[in-house]
Amino acid sequence: AAKERRTPHETSRVVNRQDAAGGRWYGLTARQRGTRRFAGEQGYYSLPRGASPGAIADECDISDQAATERLRRAMDTLVTNTLELTAAGDK
Repeated sequence: AAKERRTPHETSRVVNRQDAAGGRWYGLTARQRGTRRFAGEQGYYSLPRGASPGAIADECDISDQAATERLRRAMDTLVTNTLELTAAGDK
């Protein structure tokens, strides 16, 4: 898609889906992976949202704040390890 739209891009690294120890997926911890998976299944990322942070927290037996922080860290890790866009001329 980037080539078709002539979007400037640069591949800075390729991340293996799973590390050699088999313990992480794109850098996510097992807890982040499970929380993110459950949130997605429950519609947390849908508009309108199908699940509240409280529902995610209850399932994971953690506070609302801990659930949202875990999801935020998971998404940051996924973006960092899978997609890094560089604007034209940025290096």
